[in-house]
Amino acid sequence: MKILVWIADHAAIISLIAVIVAVLIKFEQRMPKRLNRWLFHIDITILVSAFLLGVLKDHLDSVWQENMERKVSESRKLAEVASVSMMEAVNNAEKAKERAETLSKEIATERVRYAELEQRASQLEEASKDRVITDADHARFIIHTNHLPKCKVSIKYLMGNNGEPHRFAQQLAKLVHDAGFHLAKETMLSFLTTGDVAGVILKIKDVTNPPPATAVIQKALGSISIEAPAAPEDKAFPIEDDEVRIYVYRK
Repeated sequence: MKILVWIADHAAIISLIAVIVAVLIKFEQRMPKRLNRWLFHIDITILVSAFLLGVLKDHLDSVWQENMERKVSESRKLAEVASVSMMEAVNNAEKAKERAETLSKEIATERVRYAELEQRASQLEEASKDRVITDADHARFIIHTNHLPKCKVSIKYLMGNNGEPHRFAQQLAKLVHDAGFHLAKETMLSFLTTGDVAGVILKIKDVTNPPPATAVIQKALGSISIEAPAAPEDKAFPIEDDEVRIYVYRK
């Protein structure tokens, strides 16, 4: 196979040599005619074979080149398709990443919102519960007021709010009564207010000269986690010099 390929590659040179040899043989008179004719036929055969092999090689080279060009073209097309597919995949991946980031932000926002709603629900649930003075609170209040100055006490509660201020005022009334304070006859009166006030406030006649028991009540209430700041009573509502009026607002 290698010899045939070599002959095909050098077909032109071999053909030229064969022609020269054929001419020499043709005009060589010293050789026997039969040998001369036999060598001439061989030379012609070599000449034709070399030519045909050269033609065959050129044809095969042409076919091989066409096949290679076709394969290269197909490979380029496949590469272009692969490149387009890769670009689409990259774009889709970027879109997916952006969508994932958006969803992550939305989830984080919803979690914050849910936490806020949960906290709000907990606050509303806590706000809906009545304030309660436990037996331990009752005992602690008694201890903090024992053997200390007492005074007259009246209690007023805010109307509405599902009756919670009234119920808490009743607990406070029992508490101060059991501690030895004198409850006024007008205890447990209701009132209305236009302001948004919460908790408990002690109203007295003169904040610059409060009854001695004011600080006692404040400290005792503070011991059971009830803040009770002092404030002057409105002049429209008369109050005695040594009286402390407990206002119970919403929770």
